[in-house]
Amino acid sequence: PVPATAVSVASKYHLPLRGMFIVEKLSDVLIYYYSLTGNYGISLFLLSLSCSIIINILNNFFKRYTLGEIEIQKIINPQIKKIKEQDQGEKRHKRIQNLYYRYSYNPIFSFRLLIPFIIQLPFLISVYFMLLDFKPIKGKILWLIQDLSSPDKLIFDINILPILMSVLIIFLANFSKEINSKQKYQSYFISLFFLIILYNTPSSLILFWIFNSL
Repeated sequence: PVPATAVSVASKYHLPLRGMFIVEKLSDVLIYYYSLTGNYGISLFLLSLSCSIIINILNNFFKRYTLGEIEIQKIINPQIKKIKEQDQGEKRHKRIQNLYYRYSYNPIFSFRLLIPFIIQLPFLISVYFMLLDFKPIKGKILWLIQDLSSPDKLIFDINILPILMSVLIIFLANFSKEINSKQKYQSYFISLFFLIILYNTPSSLILFWIFNSL
């Protein structure tokens, strides 16, 4: 359990979007880790690890739905492709609908593939808003980073951590055996998107994302 002192500290600093359950709980946990370690780098790593463990547990619980969707698509998609090559208009539509009926399938079930992303989203959004203006971390130094509440500006006022994060996303995607070539190309877009969106955000937030990616 998080000590009452941690909760009072979180309240004292008027964290952004107070009232959001996950934001408040994550801030309490981060402050608690800091009270144990005295180091925000280690605390951010432990917070990322804690989130990853919870996300992994939830993913394993819902894994059967995602795997079921992958398997049924392996069966249905080649048949749909063949139907589209053979027929047009109403006949094509009826054949595809019959195919869905035969396998008791509805195209809306494809959203099951998004379950891992949907599970992560509340945690990632909450951490984003928590660390965007996290008063306790203001002015804290970590290694070469002079202020964890500000962009790192490590080399000639260039923020190196967001660039490192984007490179890491691409690297992990290219060496992952679980994603296909299309998803690898998507990782390039995602890494560029994160680089643009997160470039001027606090270095503490970028560190969390790097730990989370690893």
